[in-house]
This record gives sequence, C-alpha cells and structure tokens, in this order.
Amino acid sequence: MKSIKTYTEVNRTFFKLERYESPGKGSEAKAPVVLRSIKPEDLREVIVLERLCFQKPFPSSYLSTLAYLSPKTFLIAELEGRIVGYAVASVRGREGHIISIAVHPQQRRKGIGEGLLKKILSILLEEKVSAIILEVRRSNKAAIRLYEKIGFRIEGVAKGYYSDGEDAFIMRYNISRENGGIFRNEGNP
Repeated sequence: MKSIKTYTEVNRTFFKLERYESPGKGSEAKAPVVLRSIKPEDLREVIVLERLCFQKPFPSSYLSTLAYLSPKTFLIAELEGRIVGYAVASVRGREGHIISIAVHPQQRRKGIGEGLLKKILSILLEEKVSAIILEVRRSNKAAIRLYEKIGFRIEGVAKGYYSDGEDAFIMRYNISRENGGIFRNEGNP
C-alpha cells in the first residue's frame, strides 16, 4: 500500500514550483523559468502562442474571458522575459478542469509543460477539488505520456471531440481527503 502524504508534504516535494531551471542543451547555461499568474498585458503574447501551438486555436475572446474570470488558474511560463508557455484551468464545484497547456515549439521537451502541469495541479488542490479532468487529442502521444507520468488515467473517449473530427481521451486525476486534510491520489500511481 502506498504511503499517504499530507498536502504540505506533497506541495513541498511535488507541486511547489515557482522558479526552476530549464534543462538547456549541452553546455548552454540554464535559465530560470518563472511560473506566475497571468497579467492583462500578457494576453497579446498568449494569443500569439495559442495560434502558434494549435491548428484550431481558442478564440482570443475566450482566452481573454478565462484570464479575466480566473487569473489564479491561468499560469504563464516566462523565460528571460518572454512567455514560452501557459496553462489554464477552471473549477466547477468539486472538480477541476485543465482547459489547455501550451508550450512554444522551440521550448518543448525542456520540462516547461511538466512544470506548468504540476503548478496548476497544486493550485487546483488548494481549491479542494476531489478530481481533475482534461481532454487530450488521441494523437498527442507526448502529452498523454506526460499526463500519465503525473498520475492521470484515461477514463474514456469523446468521439469527434475536436472540430477536425479527431477523438479526445478524457483523462482523470482522482484525489481523496482523509483524516483531516490528508490527500491520496486514488487510483493513480
């Protein structure tokens, strides 16, 4: 049986990321990546990043609304003053929903997406959710591996979910609270 960690232990060892070192390549110096909440002046750059990362990007009005309504769950990854990624989530009742994670194509496979995911999970845990869900393209193998590594499990398939007809996997991260605030990632590694 796996040990159950308190929220504080989990937050300290797994989710507490505000600054971390980008792995870099070869002998390049490692630059700190800053994870922070979105600011109004970030929106233009986020919209450009959204269009760069996705064939069917969210409308800019939707991203603006998300940033306005819940800046706490709209995170920015910043590297040397430039936005290189973002993650946005929402909370409805006892369920968290990761809406989108995007990382600039030139900054992928450097741990930025994982850092964003861990930080957004930390924020959702603070909101006392009991589960976190997300949808991911069936063809997005890299994202699926990342989500599974963190503890998400495929719960189902949404047929024709995306506008181009591609199916989405619905993935879930279950959390239970026992003994006055102790968390266990139930059904996940």
